[in-house]
Amino acid sequence: MKTEMFRPEIELFNDSLARCLRRGELFQRFYELFLASSDEVREKFRATDFRRQRRMLQTSFYMLVEYIALGWPECEAYLERIAVAHGKHRAPPAGGRQASR
Repeated sequence: MKTEMFRPEIELFNDSLARCLRRGELFQRFYELFLASSDEVREKFRATDFRRQRRMLQTSFYMLVEYIALGWPECEAYLERIAVAHGKHRAPPAGGRQASR
């Protein structure tokens, strides 16, 4: 994959996300709206450490962009772990890839 083709887009995304994060409200507001969406959501996230959750969501944003643009295996491994943890993806067999359900 030719990474130089995507570098401007990655930088644009990262700069835009950094501006959104400057005041520290983007992911906080996201979770406020998400929790307000239903009683079921509030119950599932009742014991969640939202400071940690927001950091993980921010990291996931960066990893997704880097993976799409650069195809880094480290990013893919991180995203696979997140998918498995959320029960949306079965762990691939050793050395193989598996599509999500």
